[in-house]
Amino acid sequence: MVSETIYIADKGAQRIVKLDNLSGAGWATLTANTLGLGTLPVSSVAVDKQGKIYFCAAGKVHRVNNIAGQGHVSMNLPSNAGVDNQVYVRSNGWVYVTVGTNQVIAYDTVGASAVQKWQVTHSGSPTPPSDLFVDSAGTVTLATETVISGGNSSQYPGIILEIQSNSTVPVSFFPVQDLRGVTRDSGGRIYFATKNGIVRMNNISGAGQSLMSTTNPVVGCALASSKIITLMPSGGKVGALSLTPNNSQSWFGSLGTGVNQYSSPVDVCVYAFNTNAL
Repeated sequence: MVSETIYIADKGAQRIVKLDNLSGAGWATLTANTLGLGTLPVSSVAVDKQGKIYFCAAGKVHRVNNIAGQGHVSMNLPSNAGVDNQVYVRSNGWVYVTVGTNQVIAYDTVGASAVQKWQVTHSGSPTPPSDLFVDSAGTVTLATETVISGGNSSQYPGIILEIQSNSTVPVSFFPVQDLRGVTRDSGGRIYFATKNGIVRMNNISGAGQSLMSTTNPVVGCALASSKIITLMPSGGKVGALSLTPNNSQSWFGSLGTGVNQYSSPVDVCVYAFNTNAL
């Protein structure tokens, strides 16, 4: 049986939370105090194949060996990085980070020079992308809540973009209202978070859509062996939620800054996960 550890970025409580499962077992936190920092307004979290934890906070990307904060290193992002940067670690170890409102930059490790950059052109009033996923071939799937110019995409308020590793511009897109997170499984199916729940579709064309509905809007999504982990950041429930394609649900957490509580969770990832198509 695969052990699946859940990591949650709680921006409101300024910490990374570690859980062994949604019963709350193994609860542990990484805070500004752990790292000797003044603040830690985390906006995203990721994990590599060795279990090292990556997160973005206040224009920097950080890496630690474990939830205790050992082996901490950090890197300043470009001056136009802005806030709410997203991070993802590809299977080859490259670290992908969103910068500002229109860039994705890949680094071969934290502290190294950029090895690849992608730029998309916005129209309207752009805000930072809300999530990104990178498959083993280097295809970037980017969730943005703003208008992207080019073709017919400029009419939509939210877009899922697919960018091939050898391209610098989006090659495919799918329009989404209230887009709040995105991931993919090993079969290439796309899962994205909206105000109504998690939507699954076969590919970027939008074919085969199905909705796993929730009572409140959700943000972020990560795949475990037989379920999707997502977050409820506000409303009657605040915390982590697991969903299955038949809409079986399991809930954990409450509003607050104590143990088993969340203030404003914004991103989630799962370590040692099995991404077989659900």
